[in-house]
Amino acid sequence: MKKFLLSLAMVLGISAAASAVEVALPADGKQWDNYTWTADGDNYKGTVEGYSLLLDKSASTSTLVKPDEFSIRVYAGAELTVTAPEGVTFTSVEVTINATGNKATEASASDGWTVSAFADGKFTMTATTPQTSITFDGAGKQLRVGSMVITASGEGTVTPDPEPTPGVEPAGEGTLASPYNVAKALEVTNALASGAQTDSEVYVKGIIASIKEVSTSYGNATYYLADVEGGETFTIFRGYWFNGENFTSEDQLAAGAEVVVVGKLVNYMGNTPEMAQGNYVYSYNGETAGTVTPDPDPTPDPDPVEGAVVIVANDFTLDGADGTATKDGYTATLAKNDGATNPAFHEKTNAIRLYAKGTLTISGDEAISKIVITLASDAAFRYTDFTPSTGKLEPAQAADDTEITWEGDAKEVTFTVGDKATMGTDGEDKNGQIRFTKITIMKSSGIAEIAAEEASVEYFNLQGVRISEPAAGQVVIRRQGNKVSKIFVK
Repeated sequence: MKKFLLSLAMVLGISAAASAVEVALPADGKQWDNYTWTADGDNYKGTVEGYSLLLDKSASTSTLVKPDEFSIRVYAGAELTVTAPEGVTFTSVEVTINATGNKATEASASDGWTVSAFADGKFTMTATTPQTSITFDGAGKQLRVGSMVITASGEGTVTPDPEPTPGVEPAGEGTLASPYNVAKALEVTNALASGAQTDSEVYVKGIIASIKEVSTSYGNATYYLADVEGGETFTIFRGYWFNGENFTSEDQLAAGAEVVVVGKLVNYMGNTPEMAQGNYVYSYNGETAGTVTPDPDPTPDPDPVEGAVVIVANDFTLDGADGTATKDGYTATLAKNDGATNPAFHEKTNAIRLYAKGTLTISGDEAISKIVITLASDAAFRYTDFTPSTGKLEPAQAADDTEITWEGDAKEVTFTVGDKATMGTDGEDKNGQIRFTKITIMKSSGIAEIAAEEASVEYFNLQGVRISEPAAGQVVIRRQGNKVSKIFVK
């Protein structure tokens, strides 16, 4: 949203020619990938709130990537040029750095501009005289531009945005009977601490304003809801279809459709309110999936193989260079070891990230015959070898993996992350990473017989995360002993 600094002349309706205006890029409530970017040879071009942006490869040896929801990546040797709309000049540009992946500690800009030192994750470029464009970079290192605020003036070419949700007040209680509208979802999410999620799933109702992607490979979709046409949008990040089922066609969603979506709200990085990954559509243009009948022979996520032990990313407790998760007699241990970066939990993808030279050790009292490591949706970015201390990977790793399967017979096995991203899409010269969401452990001796009628009942959401008590309207996995079913809670 553009913020206007009104001069007395403007208030009196006299002359607006010299009025100053602060323009946020991207606009409040939007992300870089909400705008259209086109490849131009090795470069990317886009128009953001009337300003023309050119991400130029220039002298970079890295292949540029299209700006995403997080940042514009100005790799070492590359440049970013911002050009004002016709009739507009600007005098300063404040850049907020996205710390994730940023390597730059200073910036350089084209002639006619001075650059401040980095402070509190920001730096400012100031023009000696009003300019129509600026070109800047990370002074030989990768700079990740999270956002910009431009101070500009002109003959009224830049005009204020209307209110993002005209006439729409926050409403709803987040329940099936009274879902949040988009305005309320934004209000609730923005009130959360940076990175925090709501404790429970909520219902949000809105109109699909635009669709970023429907991935039939991963079965999920990222799209944006609004209360009214042209209104402020709320991101639905990597959600699923009815009952958490995968999307199977790119045309399953359409702009203008009215949906009710179920999931947790997250204030990602403190500046991106959205519905967290793993959400699903409850209704689409008034239609619902109806009551789900338990599958008589299910193979749901919590136990894809009878007797398997499943550890999900949320189970880990991280403490600096280490992390652990224990379940049913088996422990998974993360360690930084000789690497440079501590293991981390990534909220956006609900995944653990292990960095170059880090290790994952899985151990238990009973021997293990098979381990399946389910990879995160973005695992291909810095994908690398994950070498076991014993046993073998079958099949062998490949660039398009969605999971890693180990086979052997041991009470303990340690996997080590490769030094370089030999199978990564970001380049083989980058440091390797393994990003995973789930570990499935299968015992050599099988699992003891459990009388279902005597065993306690456990519930899991559709992502395999244990929940204490399901709420009405949820689709959950119910496990009692070795009997598992998918149910709709009334």
